[in-house]
Amino acid sequence: MSRNVNSDCLISPNHSKVLVIGWDAADWRAIRPLLEQGKMPHLQRMMEEGCHGNVSTLNPILSPMLWTSIATGKRPSKHGIWGFSEPSPDGKTIRPITNRNRRCKAIWNILSQVDKKCNVVGYWPSHPAEPINGVMVSNWYHRAIPIKGWTPTSIADRPKPGLQGWTHDEWPMPEGTVHPEHLSEKLMEFRMHPSELEAAHIGPFIPNFLELQEKEDPRLVACSKVLADATSVHAATTALMSLEPWDFTAVYYDAIDHFGHGFMKYHPPRNPWIPEADFENFKHVVESGYRLHDLFLGTLLQLAGEGTTVILLSDHGFHPDHLRPSAIPAIPAGPAVEHRTYGIFVAKGPGIRRNTELTGASVLDLTPTVLQIFGLPVGSDMDGKVLANLFDQPAIPTTVPSWDDIEGPKPAGMHLVEDEPDNQQDAEMMKQLVELGYIEAPDEDHNEAKKQCLGELHYNLAESHIDAGEYWDAYSLLDTLWADSPRDHRYGLNLIRCLAALERWPEHAKAIDLLEKNVEETMQWAQESLDELKPELKEFGLIEDKDNAEAKSEATVNTKEEEKPRHPVERRRRAEKKKKLEATLRKLQWSLAPMDLTIQWLRIEHRLATDDLSGIQTDIESFEKHKESQSNVPMYNMLAFAHLKLKNYPKAEIYFRKLLELDSENAIAERGLAEIAVVKEDWEEAVERSLSAIDLQFNDAHSHFLLAKALVQCDEPELARPAFESAIHLRPDLTDYSEAYIQLLDTQGDSTAAEQERQRITEIQEKLRQASDVDLIAQQEIAEQTARRQELGLFVFAPQAKATTTGDNAITIVSGLPRSGTSMMMQMLAAGGLKAVTDKGREADEDNPHGYFEDKRVMGLMRNNDWIPSAHGQALKVVAPLLKHLPSGSHYNILFMDRDLRAVVKSQRTMLERNNRDGARLPDYRLMHEYRQQLAEIEQLIATREDMTVLFLNYDRTVSTPREAAKQIGQWLPMQLDQERMAAAVDPSLHRQRPETAENDC
Repeated sequence: MSRNVNSDCLISPNHSKVLVIGWDAADWRAIRPLLEQGKMPHLQRMMEEGCHGNVSTLNPILSPMLWTSIATGKRPSKHGIWGFSEPSPDGKTIRPITNRNRRCKAIWNILSQVDKKCNVVGYWPSHPAEPINGVMVSNWYHRAIPIKGWTPTSIADRPKPGLQGWTHDEWPMPEGTVHPEHLSEKLMEFRMHPSELEAAHIGPFIPNFLELQEKEDPRLVACSKVLADATSVHAATTALMSLEPWDFTAVYYDAIDHFGHGFMKYHPPRNPWIPEADFENFKHVVESGYRLHDLFLGTLLQLAGEGTTVILLSDHGFHPDHLRPSAIPAIPAGPAVEHRTYGIFVAKGPGIRRNTELTGASVLDLTPTVLQIFGLPVGSDMDGKVLANLFDQPAIPTTVPSWDDIEGPKPAGMHLVEDEPDNQQDAEMMKQLVELGYIEAPDEDHNEAKKQCLGELHYNLAESHIDAGEYWDAYSLLDTLWADSPRDHRYGLNLIRCLAALERWPEHAKAIDLLEKNVEETMQWAQESLDELKPELKEFGLIEDKDNAEAKSEATVNTKEEEKPRHPVERRRRAEKKKKLEATLRKLQWSLAPMDLTIQWLRIEHRLATDDLSGIQTDIESFEKHKESQSNVPMYNMLAFAHLKLKNYPKAEIYFRKLLELDSENAIAERGLAEIAVVKEDWEEAVERSLSAIDLQFNDAHSHFLLAKALVQCDEPELARPAFESAIHLRPDLTDYSEAYIQLLDTQGDSTAAEQERQRITEIQEKLRQASDVDLIAQQEIAEQTARRQELGLFVFAPQAKATTTGDNAITIVSGLPRSGTSMMMQMLAAGGLKAVTDKGREADEDNPHGYFEDKRVMGLMRNNDWIPSAHGQALKVVAPLLKHLPSGSHYNILFMDRDLRAVVKSQRTMLERNNRDGARLPDYRLMHEYRQQLAEIEQLIATREDMTVLFLNYDRTVSTPREAAKQIGQWLPMQLDQERMAAAVDPSLHRQRPETAENDC
């Protein structure tokens, strides 16, 4: 729950005016040649009048996550946007990601609540439009759909909009696209449909468009859509800037990214795998896209005026050169492989430095910097920083704990209730994402589609945790994902990466073995699946047989055109079928790709980390001879650090320099050269390389530490202090940094600062000790549980919380963490006369001598919950993590079992050991932290669902006083139960089991 902070204590904002322009995927490497040729004059002028430089991105490099981080200053684990799509609330469909999953305020919400007028156009994701103080036009505004009642026959008979623009019937705008709603009709006329484009619009992009139109080349259609979408966004933005009052405007253009994914492969110079004819037809698209955006920029700068601070940035870059990939991985969000780590950042306006280069910027820094421009405090919970080196006269930022805890003085304009978007529009937007390659087409089985969607969201979150150094959080997600989908090697590779970072070497070795086994089984499955599909693939001309070829390579993509059916309906049907087969073929061929080299390197890394160095040099040299290791950025990176670990510094330096030859903006290589310079005691080189690494990746703590060490040796202690402080701020848990800093402070005679740092280390060590103290964790959960539940309106044993629903649609749910007493409670209810839903498939055993009372369908609730109504009037056991998958339409009276977390974890471990299963590799204290978080989230769920009422039952009290527990349950549930039989069903021997000895039942 939010803690309300008195808004009267806030500093009033100043009268600044800020325009933020987002160009998705804009990259200096594509822009600089155009600047040199004078083809982007407006950007050139903005750079001369302001400050410019790189902006580093986050991983995963996925736009909805990144732009939400830009708008909030927070990483995805805090803001809640984790991908491109999400299940609808009813779980029946998959829809494009909406802003309803955002958990915190965006910059426009903060500014709205301090009475600043805001315009937001096209931001991703911003649908449905939020009720901010100003105007919001969502990212569903500009997406074109086929115009009703119109079938194109030639370029000459395009429909023309009327004087008022397109009518709602011809090109409907989704509900919730515009706030305030009364502006919807006026803004509709500013949209441009692809069918409106004329030769003057298309020609600069694709000069040969008439010939391609006759051939029905889909790339022409794709280019037209992107161009029309960008024009619509720009038109709406200029209209609002001209006609509506504003203090802050943010506009987001996605066209450069879309042009890149569709046409960067044809950008000069031509790569050998690109056909000459395609290169000639499409080589102008990317350049024309940038030049169009420069024209847009010129208009926006003119409308903003000289007194406005204008910030232009991208969320990431896009490889335009020799680093362009030759193929896109057949995995979800595969096109992200084309993205580059660094985007662009340009700013001009009052107080901004002129004609200078900016360094150390991150996508997380936009929101803190905008708050600073308005004279407002920065949230301490924001992961970004104020870009102090942007300003002529930087001021020390003020802070508040969190803007999410502050109410008023005006409404923040966030969504309060769920208003479902139109399902048809959901489908159209999903189609757009599929066509752009951001997501795979959802499975026709809605339960499987939901599972795949949630899996991808959780994988993206895991990658984000890794990027933040939160390896345990990432591991807990990946462990589940990999167990559920062993053929998805992304899960295994990243799990192995987490285990290495956590130095869990025995588990690391086992995980590599498991990955190797999974790869072999996946290749066998893929070959068998491919063999089954061959008849269909041949029918559609997608493969041809190769005589005397290995079975593994028999399927090769056939470039020959198949004969097209004449009837339009049949042509569409076959085209859709062919597209699905092509996607399946790509996935199977991707699954057939060997991973021997990857697994070989993982074993080398394991041996390096565990000092198993016998023969390691020979193995590395053998690895270096593989052709895949040549001119390959990831391979050079791995080899460089391997030689660094072996203290083979000359060889490591060779690879780091090769890295920089391939990619001149490589922070890892710069840091590696800084480490080598420190070893060689070349302190000036160490300073230079460390600064280069920091300029590229400010959030890398070790680069700051290397800089500090080098500055100390260069007799620059005053410069070393802020470098030490930056390293410690970024990684406060690494005591090596603090100890070196204390040594410097002692040398300088600053005993006060040294003592403060020692005290800070002591406090951190105590926090780390407490974080791993299982007794303390259990006590904290007990202490906080009641207050937390009362704050949510949930009560432990209270008459006013009585379950009153007695209708035919009521189900008694027994829930809790695994091994918390749920089976015992089901025994009590069954003994009392309430029928239990059970398939009796899991027999009583040593762990649950009285039976489990389970139904295996519960385990698949995430994939299928249609059967739940059949449990009306009965008792059903549903473990706590699955409660969120209970469908609407029933009422759930939940008996929730509480048990000491130490006992829960102990009982789970005992049960797994008895069954010779590993279970989670997390240590007990991490499991307990995970369970605490789960419990809090589940309580929040129950509190917000009107179809759920809950009675919390303490396991130990139920066992020690079963009659009292049976009486309370009997009073709470709306049916007659035999309380004596219920009490008698409790095994008295359970009372003797304490947390340290807990083994049986639950």
